[in-house]
Amino acid sequence: MLKGLNIENFAIIDNLSLKFDGGLNVFTGETGAGKTIIIEALSLILGEKVETALIRTGEEKAVISTLFDLNGDEIFIKREITSAGRGICYINEKIVSLNALKEIGNTLVDIHGQHEHQSLLKPDKHIDLLDRFGELQTRQEKITEIYNELKKREKRLDELKTLEKESETLRELFQFQVDEITGANLSEGDDVKIEKERLVLSSFQKLTEGVSGIYQELFESEGAIIDRLKKIAGQLQDIAPLDESIKGFLKSIDEASLSLQEFASELRKYRDGLEYDPQRIEVLTEKQDFIQKLKRKYGTTIREILDFKKEVEQKLKDISSRKEEIEKLTTEVTQLKEKCLKESQELSKKRKMAAGKLEENIEKELADLEMKKTKFKVQISESELGPKGIDRIEFLLSPNLGEDLRPLVKIASGGEMSRIMLALKSILLNADEIPVMVFDEIDLGIGGKTASSVGAKMKALSSKKQIICITHLAQIAAFGNSHFKVEKSVEKGRTKTEVNELNGDERVKEIARMISGDKITSTSLKHAKELLES
Repeated sequence: MLKGLNIENFAIIDNLSLKFDGGLNVFTGETGAGKTIIIEALSLILGEKVETALIRTGEEKAVISTLFDLNGDEIFIKREITSAGRGICYINEKIVSLNALKEIGNTLVDIHGQHEHQSLLKPDKHIDLLDRFGELQTRQEKITEIYNELKKREKRLDELKTLEKESETLRELFQFQVDEITGANLSEGDDVKIEKERLVLSSFQKLTEGVSGIYQELFESEGAIIDRLKKIAGQLQDIAPLDESIKGFLKSIDEASLSLQEFASELRKYRDGLEYDPQRIEVLTEKQDFIQKLKRKYGTTIREILDFKKEVEQKLKDISSRKEEIEKLTTEVTQLKEKCLKESQELSKKRKMAAGKLEENIEKELADLEMKKTKFKVQISESELGPKGIDRIEFLLSPNLGEDLRPLVKIASGGEMSRIMLALKSILLNADEIPVMVFDEIDLGIGGKTASSVGAKMKALSSKKQIICITHLAQIAAFGNSHFKVEKSVEKGRTKTEVNELNGDERVKEIARMISGDKITSTSLKHAKELLES
């Protein structure tokens, strides 16, 4: 519910603070007193556009704030408008955009009368209202769930199909890359091994000459090392009898001589094993060049090249599996479409049954409000499958006999529209979740029995919704739980609007004034008391 409304420097209001009760809150007062200004201020707090001309003359800014209580959770909304045309919106002390303010405002208050802030005029709301009226929300939610899953699968399918169109070129590229790397038959470290082998082969002459020279120094040349060791061994043997320890040196010379012979033997084998193969050099050079080419394309090391190959092989697998996924998703999309369509068709049948009941109830309510010739129609037309089914729903109305049914937004405004909205709200009480309703001069063009019917319906509606009503009729004002009187006064040469809550005799006098005009009589006072008591 709306707990409070504060207005500063707006039109002819300098400073006004109002507190509201639940139920029916009525505002009365003479024409031009400023009742509609209060509704305009409330509209601004709900995100409607503002004219800077409405800022009180001589002031730099107007400030409007409200406090709502939604099942124990309070929402404080404030809007500041400057004479320069700037504005700031706050929700719970946090600055928000005007769109955000309007969005939350649409969930809090419906204003009916000369204003556009009327949720029932928006056709996109009608489908939800009908479903709530017919207790079909669960069915709608099921369709929404299936539809969202359908859209999710369709999106994935489109992505895969797009990739599939591009994949043929990619598949050829990936396969070429895998074949190129596979053809090299690489193992980690091959580049080092090839370089070593190529270096040996290309150095055949130098190696052969070097090894042969060493071998000659050991065995074949004059004064060869082996011969000199033998000579040293003979000298040691000559003096060995003179000192027992010389035998140890002799043993070392013998071991050294043996090692050199073994070394020479291995060296000879190495030399004899050397073979000059220009074709092998060519093969190694080509492979080394090919490895360098692969490094430039796929990685700086053989390890990186092999890792790249694994990645590309996985991509090829993904491309191959994509076809299977496309086939699977295509089947799932078809099944979900059929399921969603079937559920939507069933819901459409239920909606048509609910629509008939709603039409009958609305027309009965309108007849009670002296609109007996008014025809109400729930137009259900088929549309593309969507999150709420296959139906497009719009409420149509013909207020006068012989006139065509037209959308609610095109029906006459003012009191007639307010009565239509009152009838709709009365029937759609549990379907409409907006907690606060405002009726601005709902009594235009009515009186007597109709006025009493309007008042009674608003009173009944106020048991579930908080209602704020501006009225000129005593028959309606008498139903209020709270009664506010709006008056103009002049202070220090300036006009201002004041609002006072009436109780007891003050309320009786105001009801009497509304009955008889400015001149209050004993008869009008008596009538006022009877109205309030009844």
